[in-house]
Amino acid sequence: MANPAPGKALAFEGLTYVDVLPGAPEQAQADACRIHLALFGHGYAHATADITRLWQEGSRQPDIHEHQWLLSYRGEPCGEFAFQVNLRRGIVSRLFLGLLPEFRTRLAGDWITAVLDACAAVAAAEASDAGRPILAMMSEVKPRHVRGWRHLGHVAPAIGYREPLHGNHWREFGPLEYQPMAANFLLLEEGRAAGMPAVAAAGVQAFLLDYYAVPADDRVLAEILGACSRLDEAESAT
Repeated sequence: MANPAPGKALAFEGLTYVDVLPGAPEQAQADACRIHLALFGHGYAHATADITRLWQEGSRQPDIHEHQWLLSYRGEPCGEFAFQVNLRRGIVSRLFLGLLPEFRTRLAGDWITAVLDACAAVAAAEASDAGRPILAMMSEVKPRHVRGWRHLGHVAPAIGYREPLHGNHWREFGPLEYQPMAANFLLLEEGRAAGMPAVAAAGVQAFLLDYYAVPADDRVLAEILGACSRLDEAESAT
């Protein structure tokens, strides 16, 4: 296998990334697809088409900057981090983040913090250039994983969040169906000032409207946004 392109260093010794966008080596795109299938092939294999499309074409919308980082450890491709800096909503939508099993003990420690800090820096720079604030990062996680993320400072408000089956390719599989997930937020300074109801609504819209292209009049979307509006600050960190 060809050696990956030299990556940008992260604040974890030996960990680097290449953003697999137009101009990145073809080997980086192939490694990103391979690692995605190994990590998320069950249920999310369709996203390899998105990896290839983004590598070939770049971001489609000027106010939603798409990124897909191929993570490497001491020169070996080891994981992925796909995210969008959604300037329209003020949200970083974290789509896929993971390490191959054989690297998880080798990178034990604060590798996630290093990756998220680098993501926050990229988002802050892009937001500054556009004159827009970033409120929070949001990811979709299985409810059983909420507790682990809470230890990293994340919150999962009780809004009855759901994710479309088949992700952003749901239209290829028939009528829209959902599965239960948790909306997992890392609030940034602007988000703490805005309050959890506003941040939760922005995150839900960034995912369901902008990423998944759920119809704006969808009943489930309306239910979740209604739950966001009823949040109060005492409940929001549950």
